[in-house]
Amino acid sequence: MTHKHGFICWVAGHGKLLTQDRLERMQIITTNSCYLCDAQAESHAYLFFNCEYSRKCCQLVSRWCKDVIPEEGCILWWCRKRYRSLYRKKVMGCVIAGLLYHIWHARNVARMDCLMIRPEQLLRVLQKDVRFRIRKFMENCKDRTIKTWMSNL
Repeated sequence: MTHKHGFICWVAGHGKLLTQDRLERMQIITTNSCYLCDAQAESHAYLFFNCEYSRKCCQLVSRWCKDVIPEEGCILWWCRKRYRSLYRKKVMGCVIAGLLYHIWHARNVARMDCLMIRPEQLLRVLQKDVRFRIRKFMENCKDRTIKTWMSNL
């Protein structure tokens, strides 16, 4: 995973991203609806797990990974998943970290520039990022089944 993906994952995991609910508690803003779907108040839990935009992104990532990831709750699934292969765990970690980062980025673009990044666009950028990182894993990987699996991503 890239440093920016890892950092956003770490900050999100500690609940410290400046989501609308946190900004409202700090009395910086008065409205707290989600920038991606405008359906409910934006919080960490809502933005990454319940927002319709995030769910669509998880569905696309799930299809891309050949339905390895359950379509709902892919981030929680990865946290609980036990892998037999360290390489597979690293690759899926890159996918999930990249997904978190790109959802946060799409939210910020919607907030700052009033532009919506379509989930399909988000997936293409995520795929590019993950494929770049996979090249590094494949250089060190000896297992043919893992290499085949990674080359299909």
